[in-house]
Amino acid sequence: MATPSAQGGHASAQTVSAAGIAQALGGIDFPAGKDDVLSYAESHDAPSDVLEALSNIPDREYESMADVEKGFGESH
Repeated sequence: MATPSAQGGHASAQTVSAAGIAQALGGIDFPAGKDDVLSYAESHDAPSDVLEALSNIPDREYESMADVEKGFGESH
């Protein structure tokens, strides 16, 4: 019984992080590099888990929020 709960918690954590990333980057101008994305999130007081997730995305130019989410998916 603990295993399904733990799996559900892991999936929920990823969903929260993806939602948190979208919230932290609301209003960012694209295209934006990884450093720009991270700086923007930091300047908008993103939670530490969101900043950590963004620090792990591939170092490239992002064209849209969907592109950032794709990078987030690649890093997890």
